[in-house]
Amino acid sequence: MIQDIKEKLPLDAKLLSEAVIEFNILARNVSIYPEGHPAIEKSIDKVCSFLTKLFEIRSSITLAIAKDTLIVDQQYLDRKNPVYQEFALALYSMGIAAVTFHSNATKEEIINFHRAITTKKEDLEASGGILKVLEDKKVDNIKVSLIDYSAFHAIEGIPGSEPEAKQKENIWETFIYGLIEGRLVEGDSETPRLDEIPPETLAAFINKTMPDASKEETYDKVITSYLRETSDARRTRGESFTRFLKFIDGLKPSLKKQFMSGTFNYLSLDKSAAEDILKQLSTENLLAILQQINEQDAFIPPPLKSLLGKFSKLKGIDFSMGSGGNMDLGYSDIVDDIQVDLESFRLFAEDGNKSYVSQDYQKEIDAIISIDFPQLEQSKFREMERCFEERFLDDYSLDVIIEILKSNILTKEDFLTFTGRLASLAERFLENGQYQEIIKILNAVRSISLEGSHMEIAAEAFHKFNGRSFMEKIVTSFRLTGRRYQDAAIELCLALDESIVAPLIDALIEEINQTSRKFLMRLLAKMGKTVVQEAKRRLEDNRWYVTRNMIVLLRECMAREEADVIRGFCTHKNVKIAFEALRTLLHFEDPTAFRYLEHHLKSENLFIRERATVLAGAYRIKEAVPLLIDMLKKKEVYEVGLRHKISVVKALSAIGDPASMDALIDLFNMKSLFYKATLDELKTEIIKSLSGYPPEEARRLIEIGLRSKNKQIKNLCEKMLEH
Repeated sequence: MIQDIKEKLPLDAKLLSEAVIEFNILARNVSIYPEGHPAIEKSIDKVCSFLTKLFEIRSSITLAIAKDTLIVDQQYLDRKNPVYQEFALALYSMGIAAVTFHSNATKEEIINFHRAITTKKEDLEASGGILKVLEDKKVDNIKVSLIDYSAFHAIEGIPGSEPEAKQKENIWETFIYGLIEGRLVEGDSETPRLDEIPPETLAAFINKTMPDASKEETYDKVITSYLRETSDARRTRGESFTRFLKFIDGLKPSLKKQFMSGTFNYLSLDKSAAEDILKQLSTENLLAILQQINEQDAFIPPPLKSLLGKFSKLKGIDFSMGSGGNMDLGYSDIVDDIQVDLESFRLFAEDGNKSYVSQDYQKEIDAIISIDFPQLEQSKFREMERCFEERFLDDYSLDVIIEILKSNILTKEDFLTFTGRLASLAERFLENGQYQEIIKILNAVRSISLEGSHMEIAAEAFHKFNGRSFMEKIVTSFRLTGRRYQDAAIELCLALDESIVAPLIDALIEEINQTSRKFLMRLLAKMGKTVVQEAKRRLEDNRWYVTRNMIVLLRECMAREEADVIRGFCTHKNVKIAFEALRTLLHFEDPTAFRYLEHHLKSENLFIRERATVLAGAYRIKEAVPLLIDMLKKKEVYEVGLRHKISVVKALSAIGDPASMDALIDLFNMKSLFYKATLDELKTEIIKSLSGYPPEEARRLIEIGLRSKNKQIKNLCEKMLEH
C-alpha cells in the first residue's frame, strides 16, 4: 500500500530537469572519451546523485519519447528546452519509445546504456539491435521499449489526424533525402518546397540525414533550394531568411559552421539579393547572424563583409573586426531613431522657423551657429573616452596603490588594507585577461617585501600571490579568456616559473575541451625546461592519456636528455603511448629510434604497420626504404593489404629514394581480376608520388603511364611530362 502511494507521488521537476541535463552530458562524454576517462567518471557521479534523489520519491522513472519531446506522467517536459530535445531525439533516432530507470541500476549499466544510444545505428543493427546489445551488456535495470511502426496507418477523411501528420513528415523526409542525394527533378510540382517545412523539423531531418563530411555541393543544394526566388510570393526574402536562420540554429555544431559558410558564399554571389535580405532583417536577427559568425568562426567573403558593415551601421550595431579576426559587436548610439513626418519637418525649415521664435532669440541662435569651432580629431575623442573605461581606471588605481605601498608612510593597518585592495584588483585583472598587470603586481609586492617598513606583511602577500589558490585562479582565467591574450599569458607563465607548472598540468589532464587543451599545452611548452621534471613525474600515472600527454609535453619542451626514459615506452602495450614515444625519439633524431620503428614495421598487426609506415614517411627515414619496398613486393590476398600499399607509396615518395623506382614500376604493371577499383586507386597514387623523386627516375614510370587505358592516369602523366 505504501509502495503504491509512493509510485503516485509527483516527481520533482527541477531534479528531473537536472538529471536529463546530466544524461545528455554523459551521452556526449561516453561517445568521445575512452572507458575510465575522468570526464566519464565525473558525469556518471552527477547522474547517480540526481537519480538517487529521484528514487527517494519513486522506485522507477519512465521517460516516454515523442520525437523531440520527453513525456513524464502524461505531461510534456518543456518542448522548447534544447537539452530535452537533444536527448529525446537521440532516443527517437534509435527507435526508442520509452525508457525506464529502476532504482537498483548500477553505474556500469547507466554508462553502457548511454554508450548504446550513442553508437551508430548501422553498428547497432549489425550487433542485433539495441535490445540485444543491452542484453549482452547485462543492462537489466534499465528497460527500453521500442517504437512499433506497424501501429501507424493512414486514416482517410480525418484531416489533422496524427497519422496524416506522420505521412506529411515522411514526404518531407523523402524529399530531403532526394535533395541531398541529387535525385530530385528541378521544377517538379509534386515535390514540396524546403521553406514549407518547419525550421525545427528540417534541422532535425538534416541532423539525422546529412553526414558530417558531406561535400560542399550538398550544402549548396539545401541552401539554394531554401533561398532561391520563386514565383510564389507568399513570403518576402527577409521572412524566408529569418526562417532559414531558425533552421541553422537547430543544427548540430559540426553542420552549423558548414551551412553558415555556404550561406555567406551564396549571398556574396548575388549582391542585390543579399541587400534585399539584409534590408528586411530586424536588428535582432542581424545581430544574431553576426554572433553566429563569431561563434562558428565562419569566413565572410569581402563583398558580403562590406554589406554587413553597411546594414549593421544603419541598424545601430557596432560591427568591426577585432585583432584576432573576431568581430567586436554591440549597439551603437542611434541618434536618428525618431521618424518625423514632412509637415512637422517644415516647422524647422530655415524660412519657416522665424515665425515661431522672437527676433532676439533668433539672433542668439544665429550668433552661436556662426562661431567657427575647430574640428577635434577622432583620435582625440577616443583618447578622452579611454580615460573613462574600466580597464584604464583599474590600471590607474593599480599605479596609485603601488606608489602608496612604496611610500613608507602607511600604518600597519592601512598597509594591510591596501594589500587587500591589490588582491581584489588582481582578481578583476584575471577576469579581463589583463595578465601584464598581474606581473606588475607580483614585481611590486616582491620589491616591497625586500625593503620598506612593512616587509613581513608584503612577504606574506607575495606568498599568497604565489600560492596554490591564486595559481588555480590564474589557470581558470587561462581556460576562459587566455586564448585571446596568448602573448601576455605566456609572459605571465614565464614570470611565475615553477609555481604555475603543477596547476597547469592538472588543468591539462582534466580539460575536456580540445581547443583549451591545446592552449594549455602551448603555455607549458613555452616554459621549456621548467616543466620537464613535473612532466617526467606524471609519466607513471595509471591513466594512459596522461602518460601520452606527458610524452608529448617532453617532446614540445625538447627534453632530449630524457630520451632514456622515453625509450621505455616505445614498446608499451598501449599503441597510442608507444607511437607517441617513437615519434618523440624520431623528433629528437635519437640514434636508437630506427630500432623501434623497424620493430613496428615488422609487426603482424596491419594497423601498427600502417602507423609505423606513416611515421617513416613523415620523418623521411631512409633506413626504412628496404622494409617499405618489401611491403610493396608482398603479394596481398585481401583488399585491406592492397590498400595499405597506398600508405607505403606515399611514405616512399616523402623519402624520395630512387632505389624504390623498380618496385613501383613492378607494382604499377601488376594486373588482377580482383579489387580493380582499389588497384586503380593504388596506380593513380603511384603516379602522383613521382613528384618526390628525381625527374630522370620519374620519367621511366611516366612513359609507362602514358600508355595506360585509365584516362585519369594518362592525364596525370601528360601533365607531369609537361612539368
